[in-house]
Order: sequence, then structure tokens, then C-alpha cells
Amino acid sequence: LHLRALAIQEQSLGAHHSELVALLDELAYSYGHNYPLAEPLLKRVLALREKEFGVNSLPVAKWLNYMAGLCYKQGRYAQALPLYTRALRIAEKVEDPSHLDSLLGLASVYSAQEQYALAEPLYQRALKIEEKALGPNHVLLAVTLEKLALLYHAQKRYAVAWPLLQRALAIRKRDLDSPPDKKQF
Repeated sequence: LHLRALAIQEQSLGAHHSELVALLDELAYSYGHNYPLAEPLLKRVLALREKEFGVNSLPVAKWLNYMAGLCYKQGRYAQALPLYTRALRIAEKVEDPSHLDSLLGLASVYSAQEQYALAEPLYQRALKIEEKALGPNHVLLAVTLEKLALLYHAQKRYAVAWPLLQRALAIRKRDLDSPPDKKQF
């Protein structure tokens, strides 16, 4: 059904019209579990976003993060790495807080590839940014603390991992104990 709608829209608007983005996005999302099928659509959306917003724009960075995340989830680390790297460069240039997604994604790729020396400073940098932006006890910090702790655990650096896990647990417990209207998530 999406393919038929896409063909109709392409006929009426042209193959490179910006209004095709939403339809291509839906179609790519429906193929998300099968990256080889989704990839041409994802690249086409990227090209349309670059044309509409510019190659170094925030919408492009967010789309690169999305594409990288799909690659990461499927174990396609070699494809995810340049996408996260480019997204990070763009987001840092425009000083957007969403560069945390790129930082954490890049760190996750390096960690999955057991390149811990590259992943560690990215996790630490993300943690500092989150602490400054959200405060020291925000529930989102728990996720980054856990990821950093898992990295240390994989390196058998248990004495460094343990305090991070304890802190993450304390944050999560505090959030669970808070009334529903005070939840941070």
C-alpha cells in the first residue's frame, strides 16, 4: 500500500519533492527490521533532507542518528560508525543538545566492537553533559551510568564499575519511589 502511495505521489509531485519525505520515512520504518530493503529509502530521505535543510543541518543530523541506530541494532557497526560520527559533527556545530544521541550511539558502537579506549571518553563526556543539563539525580543519567559501568565490567574493572551501578540504582529507586506526577521520564 505504501509503495503504491509512493508511486502516486512521485507521479504528481516529482521524485525529488520534499513532501515525499513523510511517505518514504513510513515505508523505510516498515522495512526497519530489514536494513537492506530500507537502506535505499533511508538514503533517499537523507538526500531530500540535505536538499531541503542543508547538509549540515539539525534535521540531517537527526536522520543520520536514526539511520545509525538501525545499523547498530542490526550489528552493522561499520555502517553505523560514519553515520554517528557525521551526526555528531553536525550537532556540535549547531550546538544542539541532541548531540548526546550521537555521542552515546558512537560510544555504543565502539563498546560493541570492544574498542573500550574509544568508547570510555565518549560515555564520560555524555555523562558530564547530562549531569550539567539535568542535574545529578535525573533518571536519564542512570542509563549512561549503566552503560559506562558495563564498559568497565567488560574490562574487568569492577572496582570502577560498582560505584556507577550503585549510583544508577539509587537514581532509579528514587524515581520509582516518587509520586507519578513527579516522575522524570
